[in-house]
Amino acid sequence: PYRTVDQLYDSAGLTGPCTFVRTTHDGRTVVWEPFARDGAQWFDLSRHLYKSVEGDQVWFEEINHTLALAFRAGWATADEHGFIRRCTLENLSDAPRPLTLVDSLVGQIGGRLEIDCEAGARFTIAFQAPEAPPRTGSSP
Repeated sequence: PYRTVDQLYDSAGLTGPCTFVRTTHDGRTVVWEPFARDGAQWFDLSRHLYKSVEGDQVWFEEINHTLALAFRAGWATADEHGFIRRCTLENLSDAPRPLTLVDSLVGQIGGRLEIDCEAGARFTIAFQAPEAPPRTGSSP
């Protein structure tokens, strides 16, 4: 369904991509959320936006100068899959560091969901749970 502009602004941070990076800095554990509204309160950040010449890809980059990390999230289109998101995290320092990264799409409907148009969107909310890929091989 279509949403008004005020509803889109209100949903910021409640739907769409979200990423959290946990690492150590100056002997303590810190959590960085790239592209968070209040990120500049805690870290020295710079942000960049890139677009491919063809116009079929867009890349968002946030460099955390405090942590010496760069996070990039790119969106591209593909005939078979629709929109594809690809992310990278780069350590800009020479020192190795422990990292934990969580990346997700919040409040999104799974790609294989079939909706009965007569029933409307009331059933789609029930199917907005995250999907996990099927397990293959032995577990760790």
